[in-house]
Amino acid sequence: MSKKIAHIKQAKHNEQVAWDLLAPQLRHFDWSVVAIFYSSVHYVESSWAEVGIHSRDHDERKALLEKHHYKDYELKLNCKILQGQGWIARYLSDDRQNEEEAQNFFNDESITKLFERLEIIKNRLSVV
Repeated sequence: MSKKIAHIKQAKHNEQVAWDLLAPQLRHFDWSVVAIFYSSVHYVESSWAEVGIHSRDHDERKALLEKHHYKDYELKLNCKILQGQGWIARYLSDDRQNEEEAQNFFNDESITKLFERLEIIKNRLSVV
């Protein structure tokens, strides 16, 4: 299996996990956000896989986005937002020093917006 296909499969898996975590009996908004973010990571990585590029960490991925997609403001913005929201969900950290529990920080509306941002990323990378 090619690395591109492997990244797309993982991205789709993460996206499905994000949806599954929203089931009425679970409602784990925080972990759904994390799964959405990592889905975006794998979609981005899939776009570079055929040319042998793979980032080692989040900082390198940000630099590679800037290098290879420097004109695509919409792609970079949505990746940045998903990463930021993922950080809030995992580490309870944001610029406002919010002390609210991560699972209560997110809601149906915010999750819907994050899924919309993931769709934008997929469209910008032509992986839908």
